[in-house]
Amino acid sequence: MPSWPQALRRGLVGKCPSCGVGDLFHNYLKVPMLCAHCGAPLGAVPSDDAPPYITLLLSLHVVGLVFVFINTGEGVVSFRILFLLIPLLIILMMALLRPVKGATIATMLKLDIVRRPDVD
Repeated sequence: MPSWPQALRRGLVGKCPSCGVGDLFHNYLKVPMLCAHCGAPLGAVPSDDAPPYITLLLSLHVVGLVFVFINTGEGVVSFRILFLLIPLLIILMMALLRPVKGATIATMLKLDIVRRPDVD
């Protein structure tokens, strides 16, 4: 495995954190079982729930800041604001989910957190 910054950078851009050559995703969020270039166990990394939670945390902070800055102070939330913030939230979440999942997989590979088959 490479250094922490290099592994995280590779994960963020959607490349194999181990070699940087193979693709980390072969669909929007589908991870192959093994890297096509180096054979790293990408599919064995249990990155199930962490990426959506991290994405929600980041997206809601951004949308919350936007809401604070554009709030008119009327006390009732205007529908115009909601029509701006809901699409913004959806776009942010869709844009951040893949890089966050890549960084999560890179972190777990670096920490050697992989599902191992049960050996009896």
